[in-house]
Amino acid sequence: MSDADAAAVGLGGFEHRRFPNEFFAGRFPGSFAAGAVFQENLVTGDARISGMAASLCGIESAVAAGDLAELTLALRRLEPLYAVVFSFGGIPLIYMGDELALPNDPGWADDPEQARDNRWMHRPRMDWARPARRADPASVEGRAFAALRGLARARQELLALRSGGTTEIPVTAQARGRGTPGAPGHPGEGATIPGPVTSARRREGRTGARLPAGGRSVLGRATRAASGARRGPDACSAG
Repeated sequence: MSDADAAAVGLGGFEHRRFPNEFFAGRFPGSFAAGAVFQENLVTGDARISGMAASLCGIESAVAAGDLAELTLALRRLEPLYAVVFSFGGIPLIYMGDELALPNDPGWADDPEQARDNRWMHRPRMDWARPARRADPASVEGRAFAALRGLARARQELLALRSGGTTEIPVTAQARGRGTPGAPGHPGEGATIPGPVTSARRREGRTGARLPAGGRSVLGRATRAASGARRGPDACSAG
């Protein structure tokens, strides 16, 4: 977010950019994330975040603490992130290990050639004991694997999610008027990005597919219907 965009909604650009960096690096009080700041600009507050999705979603910290309730919340954070991936056009890309909730590589800095680049924390070697647990619905790996399989199944079954086209981001009443009016991508103007097109709109010759009013996701409903009672008993299986 630029300083101008932040000021338009009463925020300071520097502090607004610093918050997600601090949070996902685990430096903000109460953060569940276990990432690290990469290429931080102390003048502008810009930065990037390193870390596996499972670690950024709180799965790693929940397993380490043996907190079953927090583990369930963390897994629920991972699923909607990938729901976005599976609902857009093109080929959904799963980062290696995310389908098993693979955490950061704890020894990434032990190699002197890697120690200066913390992106190696999200380039772990595969622990092949983890894929072996993907069929166990009580394990972390099994729960994550079932969630992503449910998303894949929903995409396969719904033409609107796999037919290409464009997605139009709906404008909410709360978003109207924010930012710079008339600017490209301004909430009041709407934004179009690559994604699925509904079969109804295809028949009408239209090139966009609007999400349901209120942000209700057809993907989420289809995933729940397709996956059914896939979640097993809560368990921490760190491996």
